[in-house]
Amino acid sequence: MKQKLVYQLTEDVQRNADLSRLMLMCRTEAQMVHVVCVGAGDAFINRYWPYLRTEVARNRMKLTVADVKTIEQLARERIEQATQSGEKKARKTLRTLYGDFIHDLQGGVNLKYVNLEDENDRNWYDHIRADIVFILVPDDIHINKAKPWLGRSTLILIEKPYNRDLRQAQEFENDLKSMVAHMGGDLPVTWVCPFDHYLAKIFQYEMKKTQDRLFEEIGTLIRMEFGILESGPVELWRAHSLEAGMIYDLFSHVLAMLSIELNLSSFRSDQIREIKVARHKNCPTSVDCETFASFDFWLFDYHGRRVDVKGIVGKGVGNRDEKFLNLVGEHGLISCDLGTKRSGQTWIYKEKSGGKVKRPIYRIGKGHPEFLEAILGGTYIEQPVGGLTGDIAIEILSILGAIRGRIPHGINEYDLKTDKHAIAARASKLSFS
Repeated sequence: MKQKLVYQLTEDVQRNADLSRLMLMCRTEAQMVHVVCVGAGDAFINRYWPYLRTEVARNRMKLTVADVKTIEQLARERIEQATQSGEKKARKTLRTLYGDFIHDLQGGVNLKYVNLEDENDRNWYDHIRADIVFILVPDDIHINKAKPWLGRSTLILIEKPYNRDLRQAQEFENDLKSMVAHMGGDLPVTWVCPFDHYLAKIFQYEMKKTQDRLFEEIGTLIRMEFGILESGPVELWRAHSLEAGMIYDLFSHVLAMLSIELNLSSFRSDQIREIKVARHKNCPTSVDCETFASFDFWLFDYHGRRVDVKGIVGKGVGNRDEKFLNLVGEHGLISCDLGTKRSGQTWIYKEKSGGKVKRPIYRIGKGHPEFLEAILGGTYIEQPVGGLTGDIAIEILSILGAIRGRIPHGINEYDLKTDKHAIAARASKLSFS
């Protein structure tokens, strides 16, 4: 999968001319790049701002951030929501990060905030050109916010999932292909790359697994297991972003990681053994929003071999976070510890005469820092950390929609901190008949 994206980014010389120049600018720091972040909510302030702030201070980039309210209004709302939820740590973090951003705005010549409800701000924003655009808004408006930047930017990065509406995403992909077919003259070609930060976490595995011959050690892949479980509930200040439920929010990460080894286009409803969903009590999202989902199905790998897939995603589950991806072979396994507060390693377990032997092989990243470093360091063409092809992004969205469209009204609820097995035992089973 990654090889296909690298090929697209490196082989089409005419289409890549602007992107190659941008990467050269980033590598050499010969010219300041203009970065636009569309959205100033949780994703921007927690995941992007700490890294980008350093780059702005180093005069490596001009940063424009845009949202639909004044930054002071937006900051107050997020901090108040954290206060109402009793999340003292989150409130402190939000207050610090937004405070730093507002402080830097007052004296920073390379930092600008745009209130999209202000006519003058909007007029300026609609006529500027950017080198790099990050789409950091809720997924129901990803495509709407990305479209205006086609032809006005070199590289657009869209956080997972590609969009919430499959048809809209497919039409957007067709627009991109049409743009490439008619490129020429003074019209710049915009690269659009969907991105998943869990995929970025295991980038070392994705890029090195073949050269390191890992499957020669563990044998043919027969099963993949996963868990992305968070003990904390759905946060009030993220309720709108999580309105589509954990299948869109967390299972989309899983599908991005599965796509390294499995052909997502092989997904069919008759390959599903069981999918069950539930919802934690007092959830701030709509009543049909699931906060827990368990999966048992199978897919084909890229060689046409059947591989079983089983795992759970959810929030408000258990007493501690649990995040992992296991690739089980015939005589060993590769285990990716996805929790940043745990070992932060990819381990390989091999069968030996005395049992299983375990050794670390790759470091697990945090996701966003490695992704931003690859882009702003000018290495993204050769190493597209966390990047997905448009086709894979569409396949992920298709699977998400096919599953979530089966969720019934009035799904079972569970108390916060309930054990995952106890939740699964009482969860509502989806019907695919």
